[in-house]
Amino acid sequence: MSTKKVNKYNVKAIRKELDACIRSYSWKRFRTVLKSCCPPSCFVEADDDVYVESDERKEVDTSLLQAVVMDRAKSVRGTPSSHPTLLHALIDKINSGACTSNSGYGRRAANQHPPPYDIIDLVARHVPQALLVSEGQNGRTPLLLAINRNTCPSIVESLIENDAGKKSLQMSDSRKDTPIISYIKTADVLDFDEGGIGHILIKDEKGERMLIVSGGGKVKVPLYYLAARELREAGLLYLDEAQLGEDVRIPETLRCILVKTYNVWNRQRRKYTAREPRFYVVSRTCDVPLLSVFASATAIPHFFRDFSGRIYAILLHEIKQELEILQKGETKFVDERGNTPLHILALMQHDSVAQTPLDWSLWPPLIECYPKRLRLPNEDGNLPLHLAILRFNTTGIRELCNAFPNAVQHRNKAGELPLHTFLKPAGLFYACPARFNALDILLRAWPDAIAERDGPTRLYPFQLAVEYRALSRARGVHADQMFLVQLSYELLKKRPDLCL
Repeated sequence: MSTKKVNKYNVKAIRKELDACIRSYSWKRFRTVLKSCCPPSCFVEADDDVYVESDERKEVDTSLLQAVVMDRAKSVRGTPSSHPTLLHALIDKINSGACTSNSGYGRRAANQHPPPYDIIDLVARHVPQALLVSEGQNGRTPLLLAINRNTCPSIVESLIENDAGKKSLQMSDSRKDTPIISYIKTADVLDFDEGGIGHILIKDEKGERMLIVSGGGKVKVPLYYLAARELREAGLLYLDEAQLGEDVRIPETLRCILVKTYNVWNRQRRKYTAREPRFYVVSRTCDVPLLSVFASATAIPHFFRDFSGRIYAILLHEIKQELEILQKGETKFVDERGNTPLHILALMQHDSVAQTPLDWSLWPPLIECYPKRLRLPNEDGNLPLHLAILRFNTTGIRELCNAFPNAVQHRNKAGELPLHTFLKPAGLFYACPARFNALDILLRAWPDAIAERDGPTRLYPFQLAVEYRALSRARGVHADQMFLVQLSYELLKKRPDLCL
């Protein structure tokens, strides 16, 4: 006698019947068939004839439901269906009937029987492995398919919440588009406000991290695609600087995602950052602080790629408009630390950041806007030149010294000249033998700075370089020891009498 078990359930027959219900929009029949695949404790019947999940579902056997959902059905012609799971078929057909169908029958069926959004939540909850299955041709997961079909936020939120590891946020389709990039490309209206699909996608920690992940096989992050879309829709993509009107500004959605992308990028690189700046300011002409937007844009120019020049031109135009407003009163256009846009540009850009044409295109017009503010210190008494040296912004050092040579004689509240800042550990963090140019610029502007003692340590410049060499060796800090010795020797050659 055969001991082989006989399966009393025909999984393929159940799946075939469910697919037939989806094609004919027979949602009531669909619920009845799906209910037969689940234990009785999974569903309770509500007053409005809609089945919802029961609260008494601690340990239920959903093996039949999982088998039906994960079974790859065949099309009417007998070929394998393009939908690898029942969840794919549900999301695709619901949206085509409720939102995008042009046929009269499809519209009547969708209106007569509401799309079963609650069923999607149940399937995603009990069969979470279906959330990580991709279509063969397009490579779309249920989340990517829902975003591509412009479905409602409740479905997107359900798919993300039921994915415990949030791996679906990190998966991409055949075009290497992540869910965030796909949303920016396909959504009719971008909604990053509370409750919108954009907000749902990036509110999770792993979703936030996707803001700095590139897609499309190229180094292009979501911010790049968002800038292209927002500038095109606002008509700012091909305007010359002379055509920018008084009301022209960076679109609000782009401002929000720009600052958020910078914050995520900054958190990822904190262990490499010597000083973490904070930029918050209340501006009169925008909801998102203008200086926060400017600081974020100058810190991550490599994310904009082809659109960086257009973004900075509009930001400069906004700054000029803001200055014209503030010149009528006594309010200073600074952040909470007293930093002007010149301070911000000096602090946010340094030679270790990806090389872009930002420096040569942004420094001269910004200095032209701020001819009198080159001598305006922040709350620490630092001029923009101090911060340019601190971050080793070689272009900024040259431009600032040419525009205001007396800046090399200014001491901050700690009693440090720009030359002292250059010779201390913070200033030499990015130093290497090829960067004697910055030192030559400072000494040409004021040769007598070699004989000026540092305020906190009371050491001459040549002694500061030796002091940092000893400090770096004691702490195990990476530094070019020969460069420091050579630097001290070059300074001492100019004034050998300082050794007496």
